[in-house]
Amino acid sequence: MAAEVCEVIWQLDDPTAAALGATAKSAAQHVGEATLIADTIEAVAHEAKEASNDGQLAAMWALVDRLCKAHEGFTEAFRPRIVALAEKFSVPRASPHFARFAAILEGFKAVFGLAVMSVISIKLRDVLSSSHGGDAPTTVPNADGIRQAAAEAEAARARQGALTTSLKSVGGFQMQRANNARPAGAQHALQVKTRDSLQAVRGGAMYAPAAPAEITHVLPERDADAAPGYMQALPANHQEQFKEARKKRYREMAQKWKEEEGRRRAQPGAGDGAASAAPKGSEVTRKIDTFDDVLMPAELPRDEFGIKIGNFPAGVRFLRDAIRACGGALELSVIEERISQMSDREAQAEFGNVRSFLHIHAPTFRVADEHNTWVVRVTDEAIAAVIANPPPTEKALDAAAAAQFVSVDDGDPTKPYTWEKTECPLCSYLCKGRNLAKHLNCRRCIDIQMARGLSGNAIGPIAALAFAARSLLDAAGTDAGFDDDDVAHFAHCVNEASNVARFKHASSRRFAPVLKALRVVRDEWLRGKGVEEMGDAHVTEDDGPYAALFAAFGANLRRLPVAWIDTGDVIDMAKRFCTKLHEPLPPIPRAGDPRIRVGNPFPGFMFAESDSDADDMPSTEEEEYSDDEGALYEFAPPVSIAETMMAAGIERETKRLNFRLRTAPPVPAVTAIKGDGTQSLGQVYKSQSASLQAR
Repeated sequence: MAAEVCEVIWQLDDPTAAALGATAKSAAQHVGEATLIADTIEAVAHEAKEASNDGQLAAMWALVDRLCKAHEGFTEAFRPRIVALAEKFSVPRASPHFARFAAILEGFKAVFGLAVMSVISIKLRDVLSSSHGGDAPTTVPNADGIRQAAAEAEAARARQGALTTSLKSVGGFQMQRANNARPAGAQHALQVKTRDSLQAVRGGAMYAPAAPAEITHVLPERDADAAPGYMQALPANHQEQFKEARKKRYREMAQKWKEEEGRRRAQPGAGDGAASAAPKGSEVTRKIDTFDDVLMPAELPRDEFGIKIGNFPAGVRFLRDAIRACGGALELSVIEERISQMSDREAQAEFGNVRSFLHIHAPTFRVADEHNTWVVRVTDEAIAAVIANPPPTEKALDAAAAAQFVSVDDGDPTKPYTWEKTECPLCSYLCKGRNLAKHLNCRRCIDIQMARGLSGNAIGPIAALAFAARSLLDAAGTDAGFDDDDVAHFAHCVNEASNVARFKHASSRRFAPVLKALRVVRDEWLRGKGVEEMGDAHVTEDDGPYAALFAAFGANLRRLPVAWIDTGDVIDMAKRFCTKLHEPLPPIPRAGDPRIRVGNPFPGFMFAESDSDADDMPSTEEEEYSDDEGALYEFAPPVSIAETMMAAGIERETKRLNFRLRTAPPVPAVTAIKGDGTQSLGQVYKSQSASLQAR
């Protein structure tokens, strides 16, 4: 208790007593009652001064010295009253305890500072100066010493100001050494060191170091022949060294690529079709896109750094094809929103400001105000350039998609604008222009085209294929039958329809009339040959149309919606005539796929209002869960909840998960159904589904 400590303080009468250390140690533990203890010491000093008890008075000063050096709380408690205490309760010079009192005042310089001790020395000058006599040194500096110290401090401040001015002129910085540690004179053996205080000092050092070092300043070195104010010049051979280093890196990259290419070719079955088909000893040429179909401005502007902006022909082609696929017009706000929100950083950096990009490429894009809405269209010159120099096959639009572009600038105010409402040229479905690209040749659209073709309305390659199949079926039931021209036209329609990228995802049941027409042609051809099996038929030069039909089905087997159960029959018909097998066309982008890529074969998908795949889903449960309607492509698995929780709050892991979500490519779903020969077909299906669910 603080009261017990105060009682013990009243009993102290000798500065050398053994009880002084114990009293100071016990009083230091009551820092919260520092004011009460200071009041008690002052009362005891007053009684000792009245009673002329120099021993008790010196004991009080020794206690004040120990407490102030033990904890800063006591220092702050005595700071407002230390001058009055020294003036009222000073030890007389004739006392044997005066030397102790003078030493304590000398030690107070590190505790209370030189300014406070200067005031005390002025008030006690007569007492302290007369106490030493003769040549004895004074304990507190005199007036001359104070003036000398003030002059030295002023000179130090002037030097510091000159250094700061010089550092500011050259752009340097300096950190002043912070004196946040207690001086050595203020340290004491009775300083309280608890577990909390040590931990606070150790933890605080991680944020604010005890003594920050000064940052070294490097003075700029001026070149001998450089003008004043300029830095040292680059070496004379700097450009040559840079070019040599770049050539070295290029050589290393080329050597690494050759090694990887050699390892890839060494693997069995590796390499693409062009590389594997090339003869030995010949170099495989890689085609470089020259962007002949893109109209570029005669001169590109430069930014504030002198760099040309807008030199992005791939982005021009992407926006041009997207606008054409969406009916020929797109809202400017939609283009800005999708490019800024759904594209990667590279595409955003290449496009830059979308409005400035469209303004730079005025030869290709035309911005107009239609119904109080800014709309972007493609110019006629850009369309002529596309017709004259068609883009690569994977980027070319279908014939029907190219024909859907119509101009609304004919002066007819009753004609709806394409971006507000447009009609699908293949199935007459009404939708917004931004949704046309996603709807065109979707599952529902192809179903309507097949129905139109079977009813005699052949618009588009798919409807023409259905119409050709119906014509063959109708002619087969008559006495005249069909001729070679009908079969050749049927083969031509198969080749044209297989070039529709989304035809593979159509319903195999709607494709049944086409397969039925193929089987009718096969049966009629075998009947004319007098055989029953395809392997027994003798092929002559007159069988060219039939061979072309079977070869068309075989080569495009991966591009036609043929049910897996009918695949064997088609292969049996086409294996004698088919010399190649076309690769499947790239799948349409789904909701989790990267759609904002300038190399995307479906650029118009990015501007659709919704990511829903309802139009591409089977219409009934029977089709949805049947074997013929199995998934053509399976996509990368989504990020698990555990991965999401582990990445929370970690920027690097979060970026990695976002990259996986954006760039997960679809892969063909290859499912091999195998049995041991003793199982029924239903048992094989059950075991296969169980193994798929166990993944």
